[in-house]
Amino acid sequence: MTTTIPPVTDMIIGLYGEIKSSKSTFGLEFPDPVIIFDIDQGFDRAIGRVLAKNPDLTVCKVPSSVDLLGPDSQINAEYRANIICRELIEPFVVPGQRLTGYDSLWQRTRREVLQSYNTEWVKSVSIDTGTLLWKIAHTAKLERVRQRAPNRERLIEIEYAEPNDEMREILLGARRSHKNLVMIHHTGPAYGPGYETIQKGKQTVREFNPNMLIGETWAGFRHMGKIADIIVRTTIEIECPECKVTFVDNFPNREKHGPHNVPTKDEATQIPCLSFEFCGFSLKANGVKLQNPSFDMVLNMVNAMRQQI
Repeated sequence: MTTTIPPVTDMIIGLYGEIKSSKSTFGLEFPDPVIIFDIDQGFDRAIGRVLAKNPDLTVCKVPSSVDLLGPDSQINAEYRANIICRELIEPFVVPGQRLTGYDSLWQRTRREVLQSYNTEWVKSVSIDTGTLLWKIAHTAKLERVRQRAPNRERLIEIEYAEPNDEMREILLGARRSHKNLVMIHHTGPAYGPGYETIQKGKQTVREFNPNMLIGETWAGFRHMGKIADIIVRTTIEIECPECKVTFVDNFPNREKHGPHNVPTKDEATQIPCLSFEFCGFSLKANGVKLQNPSFDMVLNMVNAMRQQI
């Protein structure tokens, strides 16, 4: 008897990468209607690239001064479009002055994100960025703590439990509602156990460090990896127009490359790439890199790999 594995239809994707590596563009190309919670103010840069490929898409930008929810507490149908951008502005707090504005923004954003899951016609949600969303979440908690302890500079460990639970609610809410969710992040340092080389007098020795810098990861809610279906990283590869060889990150400038000189970065073709760091649907996807990625490309690859024995 042949067992058919049911296909994946919706995904929670945690994404991170350097600036200008097509993170926001990827989030805008999820199944529509897609609502983008634009905290990082990157929507206006990315939307032009999307519309250049799909000029028939409709776009609605909802400023922060306007209510996103309608009388039924769902996303107001007046804003329905292929792409809906919800503008969110992080409070500006002058150092030394009272911390304010974060808690109200956090409660409003949580409610709007969760209600977008409950709005039937919304297919996908993009949070840009999860790095700033996490900052707003734990700073909102600090704002509440300062109401009873005005001199508190930071949260203690146990006080992170509440914003942690609220972030889990945002991630798990997408799964319960069968919505697509992409949470976009900046890069940040990754710490973990390892051995480091240190100088002791005239000797060089290797010592174990339980919490040393071991690389890069997403900057933001660290428990996202336990909930997201897929963790990916965006990069830009540079392709030599003459021989089609690609280079990652640091592009060699005018170095000899076979029979010709490598062009400068501005002269070469830039290719957005998506690398799988973890895929809970199929471990075979781990380490796979896609060029010019799209949601459909990721979904089709995941479903194909799930059928392989």
